[in-house]
Amino acid sequence: RDWSSDVCSSDLYNEQRTFERKILPVFMKKCRWFGGKAKVINKIALHKVIPLKIDGGTHYLSLIEVHYVQRLPELYFLPMTFILSDYILDRAEYTAQSVICRAEIQGKSGFIFDSSYDRIFRDFLLQSMDKKVELEDDDGGVLQFNSSVFNKIRIPNNKVESKILKAEQSNTSIIYNDLYFFKFYRKIEKEINPDLELVRFLSEHTSFTNSPRYAGSVEYKDNEGQTIVFGLLQEKVENQGDSWVMSTDSVG
Repeated sequence: RDWSSDVCSSDLYNEQRTFERKILPVFMKKCRWFGGKAKVINKIALHKVIPLKIDGGTHYLSLIEVHYVQRLPELYFLPMTFILSDYILDRAEYTAQSVICRAEIQGKSGFIFDSSYDRIFRDFLLQSMDKKVELEDDDGGVLQFNSSVFNKIRIPNNKVESKILKAEQSNTSIIYNDLYFFKFYRKIEKEINPDLELVRFLSEHTSFTNSPRYAGSVEYKDNEGQTIVFGLLQEKVENQGDSWVMSTDSVG
């Protein structure tokens, strides 16, 4: 169903409210990337939904607005899709983090999934960044898949292989062909993303080499010219842990 439609039947309206009030709170509280677990939630609502058609299916790039008691609201990014039960093992990873809920649509049983765990969706992201695809939605906004001016994306034999990292973190990370590191931002800010801006500037305007190079990004520019960054693609570099591991080892 297209939850972003302005004109809804009463049944669709009730389904959306059920989804917002009963399903999303339970799902988000079990996700590692949700930072509001310790706060008292007043309500959760679908703020913006951008439909994206891929191989005959539709993925809904959704901005979820979380309202707290006596705290400012926050925006979270959650791409969603419906996958039939018969095809789950072929294209998605069935985990507590990936399944939003069971569903029956047009008489067919399946699950609403976080699209990040759908291989077809992940492949589309890399291929679209490589081709610099731009898609306009019904509200006049533009979904932009960007790639670096100086660092062309390499897809060996035109075959994409991807996997989601299992580490505890506030974002969702995807490894492509063991060459690229893609970060989906979950907590969204309606302002300049310093992570993307710094990486892109260092890669394209300086000779600095001690940082993974910018390779691409997924961004949405609304009809008022405001840009929201959904994801950042960088070259993958080998590492020996992170700052937290190094700090605890040094203390030990």
